[in-house]
Amino acid sequence: VHMGAVRSVNYNKDPSSQHILTASDDKTIKLWNVSKAWSHKSTGPSKLKYSWCVRAHNNWVRQAKFCPNDSLIASCSDDKTVRIWDCNHHGGNKATPKREALRTFSGHEAPVLCLDFEPTLGHSLVTADTKGIINLYDVRVDDSKAGLVQHYNQAHVDSIKSICFHPSGNYALSACRDGSMRIWDVREGRLLYSVFAHKKSVNDCAFSPDGKHFVSGGSDGLVMCWRSGLTTDPLTDDYDMNTDVVDYENNEVSNLENSAHHNQIREPPPPIPSQIKKPETSAPSQPIAIQKHNYQQQLGIGEKTRQAVLASGRRMNKLGEHEALQEQQTKAVARALEILEKRLRMNEDKVAQLEQSGLSTISS
Repeated sequence: VHMGAVRSVNYNKDPSSQHILTASDDKTIKLWNVSKAWSHKSTGPSKLKYSWCVRAHNNWVRQAKFCPNDSLIASCSDDKTVRIWDCNHHGGNKATPKREALRTFSGHEAPVLCLDFEPTLGHSLVTADTKGIINLYDVRVDDSKAGLVQHYNQAHVDSIKSICFHPSGNYALSACRDGSMRIWDVREGRLLYSVFAHKKSVNDCAFSPDGKHFVSGGSDGLVMCWRSGLTTDPLTDDYDMNTDVVDYENNEVSNLENSAHHNQIREPPPPIPSQIKKPETSAPSQPIAIQKHNYQQQLGIGEKTRQAVLASGRRMNKLGEHEALQEQQTKAVARALEILEKRLRMNEDKVAQLEQSGLSTISS
């Protein structure tokens, strides 16, 4: 099938045309028509020949996915690029993807490990890399810089192993090697909340079809199902902070606030979902404002939404300045306390010396 490890497999969305997309360390992606295998009369395994193959990248291909209408393929690689492939090219009597990338996005400075298409229209693509950076692209824009809609610098402090869209397309879920998961509001470019439950790396995550739950799997051997508190209604922005978790190791459902396992995760213990802070106090990154180009209208982004994104960025900047001032004040207070403690110790030593000299005089 491939000459190296297969990193990713993905079914196309159209049930009438069953194809599988594979990505490998041999730097290629391949397309397979599995409908031929189901019609094969042999009782043994069927040997298929790929219908399309391309050397997609200059390094390992980490993931490849179809867009919602199967018209595009996206792939990401250790060569730090994300590439878009056109599946609507007609070669001969049947549709086959072109062997040249339709677009190449080079907005990452580290190997890109995961990606996902926005599930409603497929116009947006979210990607994440080993430096904890998340990018959001408009796949309809040819230019790499102009196509970058949002950039979350240090969205996580370690490699992001998995990322996926909410079924509404309004949110994205990222899973990190440090054991954390974060949900992002991609309409306004802000962090909604973070959860910490796995002792080790979170290797994969996914939303349920209705978006009310999400599941995570980690290197600690645990599979956990969470109540997201999100809605598929595009006009609603509410979410519930009382998140429950299903621990499939013990087949139990419990609130993390009362979970003994959760309280023993690490020192210091991570925050439980009921202690999760809202973006105004805990946003770890500052997404850039949407680029001021004509493609804003192509994205369907209204003026109110654009202003909300810009206002959110300004609030985060003010928050960073306030936190820096607080840190400076804390250091100054700590320094003053240290000086006072030294003076107090000196005074105590002098009093002890005077008392000792007084006792010596009396005894003589």
